[in-house]
Amino acid sequence: MRSAPPVLVPVGRFVWGQRLPWVLAAGSGSLLWLTGHASAASSLQILTGGLIWLACLLASWYRLRREMLPPGLLGWDGESWQLQQTGAQAMAVDVQVVWDLGSAMLIRVSASAADTALWPGPRYSWLSAAQMPALWHGWRCAVHGRDIL
Repeated sequence: MRSAPPVLVPVGRFVWGQRLPWVLAAGSGSLLWLTGHASAASSLQILTGGLIWLACLLASWYRLRREMLPPGLLGWDGESWQLQQTGAQAMAVDVQVVWDLGSAMLIRVSASAADTALWPGPRYSWLSAAQMPALWHGWRCAVHGRDIL
């Protein structure tokens, strides 16, 4: 039986990870404001739309902070996945590919059954070949290795 080679990659440092929600919020808020004024909506309707937008923004921000993978190192040792977060002990995790674009990948990282009390629910992270060109092939072999073994 063959296994993918060991690999250690940085996670949780996606360049647009912190900026994208603010760009989307500014764009959707601007669109809401323009739509309200272009349709001759009353001030009460614009205010109601703005409050709904703000509630959605706050809920999205809360969920995003809770579901993003914090910075650390994700390692495959040939048999299992380990996550080493800054200032914390390494923990066993399960890694699944959510979306694979070839040169970028969205992954879901879940704590193993023994560690779910410490880290409930899955976390997500974007990885791209541009961030780690020398490691990308080994990373793809490791993450897709269980699919073919």
